[in-house]
Amino acid sequence: MVDRQATLAPARERSAERVSSIQTLPRTASPLCDEYGTTPTRRRSLVSREILAFAAIALMARLVACFWMDAPGMLPAAAYEHGTIARSIVDGRGFSFHFYGPPGQVVPTSQQAPLMAGLLAGAYALLGTETRVAFWLVLVIQSVVGSWATWHLMRVTEAMFSTRRITWLAGMMASLGPAFVVAPTMVQAVTWNMLALAMMADGWWIVRRSPSSLGGITLVAIGNILAWHVDPIMAIAGALLIIASACGSWKRSSVAIVSPLILVGILPWTMRNIDMHGRFMMVKDSFAYVFWQGNTMASHGTDKLPSPTERISVDTTMPLAFREHLASLPTEVQRMDAFGPLIVEEFSRRPAQYVEKSLLRARQWIFFDETNPKSRSLLYRVSYIGLILLAGVGAWHRRLLWREDLPLLIPIIVMTLFSVLVITSARFRLPAEFLLVPFAASGAGWLTDGMRRRKILT
Repeated sequence: MVDRQATLAPARERSAERVSSIQTLPRTASPLCDEYGTTPTRRRSLVSREILAFAAIALMARLVACFWMDAPGMLPAAAYEHGTIARSIVDGRGFSFHFYGPPGQVVPTSQQAPLMAGLLAGAYALLGTETRVAFWLVLVIQSVVGSWATWHLMRVTEAMFSTRRITWLAGMMASLGPAFVVAPTMVQAVTWNMLALAMMADGWWIVRRSPSSLGGITLVAIGNILAWHVDPIMAIAGALLIIASACGSWKRSSVAIVSPLILVGILPWTMRNIDMHGRFMMVKDSFAYVFWQGNTMASHGTDKLPSPTERISVDTTMPLAFREHLASLPTEVQRMDAFGPLIVEEFSRRPAQYVEKSLLRARQWIFFDETNPKSRSLLYRVSYIGLILLAGVGAWHRRLLWREDLPLLIPIIVMTLFSVLVITSARFRLPAEFLLVPFAASGAGWLTDGMRRRKILT
């Protein structure tokens, strides 16, 4: 009879040899170490400190841009409708605006989401209406928001690639990219949109790794609530991301928690709109007006100009009879709705107009808008071309992992479609570019690796 212990002895010896060989591997070759020779726990702590360092660099760069460009001196013109609504709040007229009504009439408005005007009104109440110090407070807050968005985006990059080098590259691009640095210099939704989308993506990755993580679920909810109160188009992207997650990598329990949190967060403003306007309206009532602005025959480019050379609003091209009709309507909602029949009538006279405008916007979305002075900057154009090319390389190498990249891909697709089909705006374009940063960092890492292998770089 064969001795069982003797039969198993050779197998045990081979197993012991394999364990011994693993234990004697160099530190950098250990399966528990990354390419820099650090253990995962140690690497995470290092990366966390480095992410904070890049966030600090992002903050300093944005504050320098505000000072260098004398951003407070450009306000209140750079506050747009938000500044007018903020003055109404401070003057005691509430969240109201004069939208083509009779002279001097100010009515409750839902033309803009509440956060930006509310922030500006708070600064006015504390430090004086339209004072430089009030504007500085808002710009400092927006610079902090830009830094915060950089922090979240670097966390997303680290979750996607798990390498410090690519996370560093993403940090450099996000913190020092020219378009991202100057974004806080105007009171617009751009920087806040970046933060909302980066928070959603960061929370999504946390929940993906740990489905029961309340921190990740809360982060997704806060990002969505912020988006609803800044720019509902970003919130549509967030809603689609949650739907896609429910069908894929998330547990249904996570979706069941995050969805009510978002609804509770947006309920107060929705109830205010219902009370003010007498009908259901989640955040804004301006879709028909915005669609007319982007698609009327006289509209050109990001700033909706009557021509590429005229720096006046396309609203000046409205027929006089239509302006008089708007003034005769009692509420803002009715005035907004009137733009729907106006653009339909225009399309009926020129059926190909919408297709032409959409193709024009597609070209300007992919390349540059010749009517926008900022996009004519050589520095912006060079940085944008580099970002797009590197992001293309990085996205190609992650094409088989597209499901993992949905937190970035879904918002980019939503903003692209809205910009091409409805209206183009910097508040869509720059957040989309911001979400391309992790792919661009990956592309840059892949190219530098290739050059090192070919001894182009030492």
